[in-house]
Order: sequence, then structure tokens, then C-alpha cells
Amino acid sequence: MRPTLLLILASLIAGPALADPVAPTVHYPFDDISSGDSVEAVGTGLDLDLHANAAHASSPDLGAALGGSWDSDSVLALDGQNDYAHHGDDATFEPAQFTISVWVNIPNFGDCGDHHCSIVGKGNTDTANGYWLITNDSGVLRITIADNGPETELYGSTLTAGQWEHVVATYDGTTVTLYQDGSAVGSTAPSHGLSYGGEDFIVGSIVNRAFDLDGFVDELKLWTFAMSAGEVADLYGWYTDDDGDGFNATDDCDGDDGAIYPGAPELCDGIDNDCSGVVDDSVASEACNGVDDDCDGSVDEGFPDFDADGSADCVDADDDNDGDPDATDCADFDDTISTLEAEACNGIDDDCDGAIDEGFPDFDGDFAADCVDADDDNDGDPDVTDCADFDVLVSTLAVEVCDGDDENCDGLIDEGFPDFDVDGSADCVDADDDNDGDPDVTDCDDADASISTLAAEACNGIDDDCDTDVDEDFTDFDADGEADCVDADDDNDGDPDSSDCADFDPSISTLEAEVCNGIDDDCDGAVDEDSVDTDGDLVPDCLDEDDDDDGLTDSEEEELGTDPLDDDSDDDGLLDGEEEELGTDPLDDDSDDDGLLDGDEVDEDFVDTDPLDEDTDGDGIDDGQEVEDGTDPNDPDDPGPGDDDDATDDDDATDDDDAVDDDDAADDDDATDDDDVTDDDDVTDDDDDDTGVTDDDDSGSVILVEEVPEDCSCESSLAASPGAGLLALLVAAGFATCRRPRRAWSG
Repeated sequence: MRPTLLLILASLIAGPALADPVAPTVHYPFDDISSGDSVEAVGTGLDLDLHANAAHASSPDLGAALGGSWDSDSVLALDGQNDYAHHGDDATFEPAQFTISVWVNIPNFGDCGDHHCSIVGKGNTDTANGYWLITNDSGVLRITIADNGPETELYGSTLTAGQWEHVVATYDGTTVTLYQDGSAVGSTAPSHGLSYGGEDFIVGSIVNRAFDLDGFVDELKLWTFAMSAGEVADLYGWYTDDDGDGFNATDDCDGDDGAIYPGAPELCDGIDNDCSGVVDDSVASEACNGVDDDCDGSVDEGFPDFDADGSADCVDADDDNDGDPDATDCADFDDTISTLEAEACNGIDDDCDGAIDEGFPDFDGDFAADCVDADDDNDGDPDVTDCADFDVLVSTLAVEVCDGDDENCDGLIDEGFPDFDVDGSADCVDADDDNDGDPDVTDCDDADASISTLAAEACNGIDDDCDTDVDEDFTDFDADGEADCVDADDDNDGDPDSSDCADFDPSISTLEAEVCNGIDDDCDGAVDEDSVDTDGDLVPDCLDEDDDDDGLTDSEEEELGTDPLDDDSDDDGLLDGEEEELGTDPLDDDSDDDGLLDGDEVDEDFVDTDPLDEDTDGDGIDDGQEVEDGTDPNDPDDPGPGDDDDATDDDDATDDDDAVDDDDAADDDDATDDDDVTDDDDVTDDDDDDTGVTDDDDSGSVILVEEVPEDCSCESSLAASPGAGLLALLVAAGFATCRRPRRAWSG
């Protein structure tokens, strides 16, 4: 019959309870630090031999880790290098059912041999018999049950490296279970049994495997039955102060009663409260605890009883008797405060909910309701002086800002801030700062009453009507967004209107170079200055249709082949235009080839012949020949020197009127008389030009007259003329001068 838990009254124990809740079959506390073996504590004599470097060490101390005065002098220390503790084959280690309990601390699972840490076992991995408890290199627990071939592996939870942990494995013949720190972490039912060979019982290694443990083992125990989950939990609690009174099973005489522990107050109750081994051995003076400490028959005498109900306050469940137990009552000695009361606004937690004046306004959120808060808005100005208790921006400490409020509580609003229209409302809050009837939200210039959405646009560079357009509908010649009325450079040519003589023509400015176009391009007041003006008519050639003013346009002259810059292309005394009108050839100075220039022929004061007829009088003699011969080319009846009226007749040079007759140069008709060159018909009379004469009293010769410029000799003028020899004689004799200049063409 399996053992049951031993419940021993503390009154029967002479000292602390050191025994296990259930006595183990074997127990290895590993406390023999001075011994070369690990002594079995139950007394079976099954001590463990220490192999290689296996030893007892003083740290890490299990007792210190468990937080009590655990009597743990040492632990088994293994280095993972073929170290272990073992005992030879013995039936004690081969139960049909078992519970194995052990405390283990493995600093680094990866340091164990062959990636596994063997804790304890009796088995053979080759023949697959027995049991062994190990972890892998990640710290995962595993128990193996083998039956000479068949084996079952049960995995549990993961241990924590470097920390003492309680591991229990149980097998009841059908089910194997793993526990960690008092709680089940895995269970399974193998389909086979459990059998053993002749192997050693080994701690820290296993037969045929290098699963050597690098870590520490303590408090190894073996029972020959399988504990229940509750018993395992009790066992863990036995080590770790299950009742929470600060003492584990080593020192606590009642591990299930947290009020009983070494040093607890001894009460007059028939129990060894202080684990001294004696009941009621040290009765003290009366304490307030609901117990007759001094065993005088009275309980808690001399201690306060607020509600005078005969139960001292220290043990009274409702000290103020307000119906609310002290456990929930937040004011045990005030019957107006309890969980049964309604909250009032008074700075007190009336209903004991942990909140004061909840449900009442607390403007500044400082947990003081406004009804009791001396400064509701927490602005530093007490409500008694603050003119706005619920506005942190308004107080006697605030600086006035422009917002329509009296921030500084001086009774004035927005004092010191601009009021453009002086309407008593500062601009910052005035809906119409300039009082122009247009609200600031639509008015684009709040400080100018002449500008608003109500105003008409004027041409002034300003958006008068607030439509975002400036001077719209007004002329903007250069389309630069600036109306001409305000644009300093209307045509955007770089020359300001103040100096530009053509504000609306970008090709004309003081920055332009003058070109020949009839326009003052450079704005200097002169038009086409420095341009050629051949005919001096103040119209430059580039614009003048008739550059030489000869009566023909330049284009006409181009067609005719005449020189548009020479009014008399053939130098015959006629303008090119006159010749075109007369029908003469402007490129031929003698169109009829009669030996006379066309200009001489049409000169009424010269020969006045037909320039298109070489024989004007039709007498068979070319006009030029007649001039050379001295006959009249316009008179067919003037035979000239070869006819009957030769020089010997009455009219010739030898007649009565010639130079040697009565009328010669010395008589009344000579050059000084009425008929000579000074008379009415001579060169000095009223009817001639004082340049020559052909009168009835003269020799009858034709006198050719031509004026020449001062810088031109008469000889050079006459050299090219037909009859030049005769003319030269006449000129030399004083009877003729050079021909006058050509006439200007009048069109």
C-alpha cells in the first residue's frame, strides 16, 4: 500500500519539519562537500561514486535561490567532460513505477556533450531499456521509457539557462508525465512496458552516450510510486514556501498555514504559532487581534471601539457601523462616507470610488472640482480676482491681446491696438476696418476706404474693385499686365515713356539706331538724318520715288536704263523727265544726230530747233551745220554764206550797216550808237540778255549764248558742240558768250 501524506500536528513536533511530505526511497542532497562520494540520505547505503572531475560545490546555492534558510551545504557540479556520479546495478533503481524529483541548473545547454544534457537515468540507449531524463541543446526536457527495444520519448517545456528549476518525472505503469516547477508540462501513455538491464544508475551522463551534463544538480530523490499532480505541487511548495509566510519546509512547522511560522506571535489558541515546539508557551500582553492573547477571558480589551459595538476596531468589520464593511469603506471612522453614499461636490470621496467629486465639472482637469477649486482655470489668478474663471487666457496676469476680449481684466477691450476707422472696435476684430461698407473678408485693402468690392476700377495701378485684377479693361499696349496709364514703358522697348518719342511703337526709342524710313527712329527730333538726299528735297533717297528730281521715278529710270541719281543722264541739257516728255532719248545727248545737243535745240533763247528733226527748217541742211555755217536752222530761206545774200549785199558785213560803213563801230550804228551792240537790238539794249544779238543791223550771223559757272571755261563748254569753231570765233570777237545753265524740270 503506497504511503500517504503525513499530517503531523505542530504540537507533537519538537523542532522544525525537515522531513519530506512523503518519504523518498532514496535521497541524494549532495551536501557532503568534504566527501569524495555523494551520500544517500535515507540510509540505503546506495552512495554515488564521483567520476573524473565530478565534485561537490558550494555554489550556485539552491537554498539561497529558494529564499529560505534551506540547509544546502553544496551541490553536484559537473563540467560536461565525462563527469558524472553513479552507482552500480541495483534493484532499488528499477521500480515498476517511479517518481524522480531533482533540482537542476544548466548555464548553457550547448556546452553539454553531444548536444544533449543528461540529468539522471538507468538505461541503455543501445539495447533500449530503462529510463533516462535529459534536455537537448535548446533546454527542452525529455523523458524516455524503454522496454528492451520499444521506447517512448515524452517532450516537455524548455528550461531556463542559468536558473534553478524543479523537474519531476512520473511513471505509473501506463502513463509517463513531466513536471516543471510544480506544473505538468507533458504526458503520454506508452504502448509498451518498462524493463531494465544491468546498467548503472547515473547522474549527469548515460550509458553508451556522451550526453555529459555541464551544470549543477541538487536534491535528487526517487520514489517507487507515481505521485499525483497535487502531490507534485505540494512537493514543489514544500521546497518553495507554499503558504507564503516566508519560510520553506526546512523551517516552517506548518507549510499550509501562513500564520504559523518561526517567530509568529504566539496566541492563546492551543497551537504552536511560532514553531517553537511549545503550545502557548510565550503568551504576551493583549494585542488587538480578536484573540484573548493574555488568556484573561476578554478579547482586545483596552483597544478602540469607534462604534461601541463591543468589537474592537482592529477586528471590527465595520468600524463606523455605516453598513459598509471596512474592506470597502474608504473612511472607516466616518459614517457619512462609504460605498453606499452619493458623491457630493465637497472635495471628499463620499462614495469611496477613489475619485473625488467625480461627475462635477473640473474645468482645468486638476482633479479639484470647480466648486472647491480656488483657481478653476489654473491660470495662476484666483477666481476672486480673475474676471474669467474658465478661460486660462484671461486673468489679471495676462497681457492684453487684440481679440475682442478683456484679457487682463482691467475692464477695457483691446486697449492700445489700432482702430483705423475709430469706431471703437479694434482692427483685429472689426469686420470692416476702413468702414467702407465692404467687410474685411471681401475687401482687399482693409485700410483704404477707396478700395473695396463696391468701388469702380480706375486706371491707377491699384485693384480698386478687389477682383484681383489691376486696371482691367484699360489699355495695356505691351500686354505686360500693367495698364498704359501707369506703365513707365508702354511698349516695353526698354526706353521709358518719359524719353521715348513713340510710346506705343517698340521699334522707336532713344535706344534704337536711326534707319532710313521717314521716321525719327532714335527720338532725336530729326528724321533719317545722315541718309543720302541726292536731290536735296529733304526726302532721303530711300523714300524718294525720284531721287534726282528729274521727273522720272527711280523705277521708271531703271526700266529706261537712265541714272536715277543723275537728273540728266546724257548731259544734253535736258532733264531725263523732259526728254521722256519730249520724246527724245535721255541716254543720247543728240537724239536726231544733227550735231546739236537736245537741250540746245529746245532752248528758245538759243537755237530753238526740233531735237527730233535733224533739219528743222527742211532746207536740206542739218541744224547743226546751219549753226556752224551761221545760217538760221529755223529759216529755210536763209541760204547762209553761200547764197545771194552773201557778205557783199546790203545786209552783210560790207554793206551800209557793216562794221566799215556809216553804221560801223565808229558811226551812229556801231557798238555805241543806236543800232550797234548798245542799241535796242544789241547786247546791251533792253531786248537782249547782254550776251549777244542777232539784229537786222548786224552781220546776220546767229549768236550762241551760254552762261557757265565761274569754275568752268567757255572753251570747255563749247568744245563738244557742233560748229564749235564758229562759236569760238564769235566768243573771241566778243559777239557771243557761253550758254546759260540748263533749266530745272518743272514736270
